[in-house]
Amino acid sequence: PLGCAAALAAIAEMEDNDLPTRARITGDYFKAKLLELQARHPEAIIEVRGRGLMLGLRFASRTLALSLVTDLLKRGLIVLPAGPGDILEFTPPLIIETAQIDFAVQQMDSALSATCSSQA
Repeated sequence: PLGCAAALAAIAEMEDNDLPTRARITGDYFKAKLLELQARHPEAIIEVRGRGLMLGLRFASRTLALSLVTDLLKRGLIVLPAGPGDILEFTPPLIIETAQIDFAVQQMDSALSATCSSQA
């Protein structure tokens, strides 16, 4: 009964706050920001993929993607490698704010600029 009550409360919260619509709108914003990031670093980011808030960046190399995992952790972001290691996946909570997305993209931009300039 306790587990069922918790599940029903979670479903009610999702319905009351229309979290699926929020995920779509916020996900569209996040994806647009990632596409802008790709435009600034076309040599590093091969593809922006995903739907809603489940998004990913495919990088030119596994080495680059994995080095960004460590660098971004130092900058306050937790990202996980996916696929064969050349993809970083993002699965933020449904209640993420656009300011938090902006911070994350800014940190990724800085990390990519630092990493790509050191490899040149």
